[in-house]
Amino acid sequence: MKRTALALALMMGLIVITVIGCKKTDSGSTSTRPPSTPENEFTLQTTLSQNASDQTEIQSDEDLIIGDVQKAIFAANNFNGAQSTSYDTKTLPNAVIDLRASKTNKLITIGYVSDSAINGVSKNGTITIQLTKGANWNTAGATISESDSVKITYNGISRVHQSNRTITNILGGKRDSVSKYSSYVYSVHSYGVVNFPDNTTCNYWITRKNTLSNSSSFATLPVIFSSNGDTTINGDVCTMGGTSRTKTKFRVKDSQTYATSLLCGYSRPFLGIRSFIAGDTVKITFGVDASGNQSGSDTTACGSIYGYKIEWTKLNGLSGSRVFSY
Repeated sequence: MKRTALALALMMGLIVITVIGCKKTDSGSTSTRPPSTPENEFTLQTTLSQNASDQTEIQSDEDLIIGDVQKAIFAANNFNGAQSTSYDTKTLPNAVIDLRASKTNKLITIGYVSDSAINGVSKNGTITIQLTKGANWNTAGATISESDSVKITYNGISRVHQSNRTITNILGGKRDSVSKYSSYVYSVHSYGVVNFPDNTTCNYWITRKNTLSNSSSFATLPVIFSSNGDTTINGDVCTMGGTSRTKTKFRVKDSQTYATSLLCGYSRPFLGIRSFIAGDTVKITFGVDASGNQSGSDTTACGSIYGYKIEWTKLNGLSGSRVFSY
């Protein structure tokens, strides 16, 4: 009995030591952040602010490019072969849409011919669009392959995109025939690289499901653009990932539908939450007022919305936040 009691006591002691040791190891392994100093806190804020800005700009640029792609498809009568020997110089300002090959091999190109700004945004470069699945773009499941090399300038700052995309018309139908009862839904799977003015680059992939809709049963042009993630990583629905300009792996978690009014362009979303995860996490809330409160709607999107807010955990464990204008 004494030997049994002694053995049990030794075993319990070993278990206690093991548990304590595991707790020390666990707590030690999660403490990888630098100490909280003014300099380190400033560096962290700067890095997370840059990550949030890059994610916002890349997403907005992507929507601008795809918006032009959609207009070019419409100009080509949705690849139905009706136009085969002409150019279109009216659909896109400062661009020429080459429709000559649209009938034979379902191919059209966009060539931007000027850097002149329209609504504060200018574009220069080329886009190539080819129908790779379906008799025409109107059919459900129709797919296009798109590639581009485009410089986008906004607020005096230029970014150069080199991207490849696969765009699928999920439900079928036309971009310019939506109503309160009929939406236009398409998925975008893309990968590319964006070059920033300071010669840094971000390599990224994007997977999104986008919807163009209208709150009115009478209008025929889409008014609301909304977007959600289209892939799952570690149980999280994500919209984007890749390697940031600081050479850090990242992914962007989809926490709330991203939406913008097309009346004021893709660059002023009135709704949406994204979480940029790259070791540390920064939460990005779109459509806020100057105080950081999300209060926008599709009817006030072009007027009352100030910008977006970022939130993060400081090195000292406290919460940090900052508001940026669009």
